[in-house]
Amino acid sequence: MEKIRSGAPPDRLAAGAPILDHWVVTQRPEACLAGRSTGHPKLPGAARRIVTSDLWLMSKDRRWARTLSRWYRLGRPADRPFGDS
Repeated sequence: MEKIRSGAPPDRLAAGAPILDHWVVTQRPEACLAGRSTGHPKLPGAARRIVTSDLWLMSKDRRWARTLSRWYRLGRPADRPFGDS
């Protein structure tokens, strides 16, 4: 957040971040994201279902998000609730 405050473009900060595809904004009890992660440094695998830490920021164009623990590049939003197959 200090880097953003200092003028760093968030798109550059999110470069190389894991991708979260088929995502939704949800709650547990704070706002967070749920979706399918690829490239996560601690949760390996492709299209692995995850729920993120607390959601702090999301770009207006919904291309990136910042959670408590990391940046995410956002792929396609979900077309149905998380967990439905």
